[in-house]
Amino acid sequence: MDGYHKMADLMSQFPEIVIFRRFSALNVRNLLYLQAELAELDNELHHIAVEDSNSDDAQRKLYSTQWWTLNQSMYHGDSLQWKKVLQIRDKVKEYNAALLQINQTSALRQPEPRNLGILRAWLQRARGGNCALRGMEATVWDPAYTSDLVALSHKVEKNDPFTMWIVKGFLSFFHIHLGHWLLVKSLNILNI
Repeated sequence: MDGYHKMADLMSQFPEIVIFRRFSALNVRNLLYLQAELAELDNELHHIAVEDSNSDDAQRKLYSTQWWTLNQSMYHGDSLQWKKVLQIRDKVKEYNAALLQINQTSALRQPEPRNLGILRAWLQRARGGNCALRGMEATVWDPAYTSDLVALSHKVEKNDPFTMWIVKGFLSFFHIHLGHWLLVKSLNILNI
């Protein structure tokens, strides 16, 4: 199978290349729209509450001080303020969920360049993905979106301090100072 099936199989076998686009700008734009909607709803509620408080109706005057009276307003034919409160309640839930989701996704790490390179190469190879996806979804991993990509899994190699010193300290020093000299000497011997 090709397409999504083949790609999902690959990603399930190699979790370090489970890489997705964050869609940061769209997430922020959505949050801005929700914020604007809430600001408008808040303004509408304020005006309705002022009207109810200034009303000649004794019941409506109580809406801002007695939740029960406001809640029961739907049975008295004047539920405009209560309906607006319920509308705001739903929108606030949606806004808060989006806010928390953006916070969580912004904490996701970018993929390791090596792993992203492996995925991109696989997508292009004839025996690999062979451009597995068509249409706009095929552009998700393009270099233009590199900063917007997240990896859901990172291999963390846990090494003891001595091993880390050998790998990062000694081997780096050896490679820089002696490895280059040995390579040059080998190439000279081979006349390359």
